[in-house]
Amino acid sequence: MHSAIRYTRLFLSFGFLVGSLIWPLAPAHAGVQIFKSFATDVLKQKFEISAGDSKVISLPTAEPGDVFFVQVALNSNIFKDVSAFIVDESGYDRLKKKLPYEMQGKVKGIAPFNFQATISSTGKYYLVLDNSYATLIKKQPTVEIKKLTTLPEDGVDRLQSTLQTGLAGVKTMFGLPRDYNVRVQPCGQDAPAAGSGELVLCTETVGRMYDKPGAALGALFHALAHAVTKSWPLANGEKEEVADEFAALLLLQLADGPRLVGEWATSYENRDFASIDKHALTPPRIATVHGYATKPAELIQRWSKDLYPRMKDDALLRIVSNPEPYDDVELAKTEYEKRHPTAPGKKVKGKK
Repeated sequence: MHSAIRYTRLFLSFGFLVGSLIWPLAPAHAGVQIFKSFATDVLKQKFEISAGDSKVISLPTAEPGDVFFVQVALNSNIFKDVSAFIVDESGYDRLKKKLPYEMQGKVKGIAPFNFQATISSTGKYYLVLDNSYATLIKKQPTVEIKKLTTLPEDGVDRLQSTLQTGLAGVKTMFGLPRDYNVRVQPCGQDAPAAGSGELVLCTETVGRMYDKPGAALGALFHALAHAVTKSWPLANGEKEEVADEFAALLLLQLADGPRLVGEWATSYENRDFASIDKHALTPPRIATVHGYATKPAELIQRWSKDLYPRMKDDALLRIVSNPEPYDDVELAKTEYEKRHPTAPGKKVKGKK
């Protein structure tokens, strides 16, 4: 039995706390390393709160295990007290109704101070800056917030397995110019040196794709396109749109390929990943990738003359013997026969 992916269709700067974090690294599967945690900047802003008043700031949606790190400073040399705490949606609703509520933070904290709020359930959260107890003095706190996200262990395992299988499958199908490893790390960290053989993905984007194999593999294959652009050569492979096409092509080699392409595009909808990940799909590119999912034959036909000569023999034979509707069977047969001339009258047989 062939082991190739196509044959078996396998696929699927705080000065406190955060500034000194050492990113946890998941045990590496063969060729894949994942940094399980990453920090994102949420807020750095100065507020003015009148005596007897409070201010509520909406925070990003958080998930179990996320931690908000909050630092509060005041520019007053005399009145340094202010309440600062985080509540969930229910707590905020009860606060507005003046009912008892649960919170994480400090009441009448003496600035500068910091605290952390650990999230136990998915939902919206709010920072409350409270000066309602004051009768005369307004407060002007400066607040800085970062959110630490740690991926769940089972999610890390699933993501590692998906990326490992995807990378192994591509190696089985194509004659890549070299062996590659995958490194999923926080955005903004120093990238490996050019030619190091590492494909770098952002934990902030790809890390949440552990339950979406099409999305994770789309990001992986996009990175691979940039890596092979000079070695194959892949014309204009440094361009994001060309890398998108290449990634979609590889996804279409998998079982249920069009659905996986669509899943990759959908995973970027309504999210501003492009602000932190330069390779993240942007709205125009999302629409284009959706088009590859609905009309895969057009993409395959445009690329097959460049792609098929780079396929290994078994991959070509799979197309001939068990083609998808959008495969170019005749071109695959021609490429295989070019490598392996047969006796007169004997040709590679495929499905009609």
